[in-house]
Amino acid sequence: SEYSGQFADVAADNPYASYIQAGIDNNFISADTHFRPDDYIKAYELIKMMLCVNGYHIVAVNSGISDYPSYILAQAQRLNLLDGMQNNGMDFISRSDAAILMFNTYITYPFGYDFESESFEKGSETLLEKLYDYKLKRGVVTGNDITQLDGVNTTVTQGSIWIDNVKYTDNDRLGLDYIGETVYFLYDENANILALWRDDKYTQSVTIYEHQMEDADFDIIKVMEGEKTKKYVIEDHPYVMLNGIADANATVEDLRSVNGHVVLVDNDRDSRFEVVKIYKPEIVLVDSVYVDEDANEIRLSDVNGTVLTINSDIISAKDASGKNLALSRIRSGRLLYIYTSAGNKTTFIEAQNSAVEG
Repeated sequence: SEYSGQFADVAADNPYASYIQAGIDNNFISADTHFRPDDYIKAYELIKMMLCVNGYHIVAVNSGISDYPSYILAQAQRLNLLDGMQNNGMDFISRSDAAILMFNTYITYPFGYDFESESFEKGSETLLEKLYDYKLKRGVVTGNDITQLDGVNTTVTQGSIWIDNVKYTDNDRLGLDYIGETVYFLYDENANILALWRDDKYTQSVTIYEHQMEDADFDIIKVMEGEKTKKYVIEDHPYVMLNGIADANATVEDLRSVNGHVVLVDNDRDSRFEVVKIYKPEIVLVDSVYVDEDANEIRLSDVNGTVLTINSDIISAKDASGKNLALSRIRSGRLLYIYTSAGNKTTFIEAQNSAVEG
């Protein structure tokens, strides 16, 4: 938009002038004499603009001086635009709170104002759907291109993911690590997954290492915490996975495997864990490494001269800090925890620095 010169403190050659004018033209920015382009913005000021974006022009501009900004904040709370924000609306807004506010705006349903009935009519699409043809949902990852959570349907398709048992395309394997967990996911009209992340508000996960276990079976895992014993209750007939693959025949010995660990997942916050992910490692102190990426193969020689050949459909690695690690960057002297699933479908490698941890 060509800038009209509305604000005394915004020159025509200001790099943001056209954007400011677009805000005026679309009623996102109130016409006034000064814009204060270099000032920090208060949360309620950005919230007012987000209300306008969401179709609430009348509400946003009709609040009087006496009830501003409380009226704005009340409307935003009614629309859940403030969910997850640390700011109470009155302080300068941080980048993280601004991102949360914009996210909440995109996933709400915009309203149109019916002047005849003097009421708002809720739209049938969220802003995300209306502007970008993207949809946002949440659900439990029930399968990936390696395994199904229930272990019943073993027919999998490469580059696919199942969320609440509905199939989507996940060529980048964004959901590979989230099976059995509640996630938010963004997808397009062709059911291609564009982004995916854990819903930490509803998903509770606990990692328990074998050396922490006082007692363990598929009913209760007891962990010593200081001088007290904490109990983690497992749901009846849980989903059980062993090194990334559904395994209904996993044993208590697997659960308590030496130097292994267990991840318990509770998706409904009832303090009963319905998913048990067992990680049973093979430990290698590396002397030499050979990687054949074309064949998806890695050969490790330990300090005793024993050679371990790993040939899996998927091989991935992370370093001690949890960051992704290229296989070619695994060096001699590193201690590796290697988790290989049944049938060699997948191998996950944790590269520690030197000492055994577990």
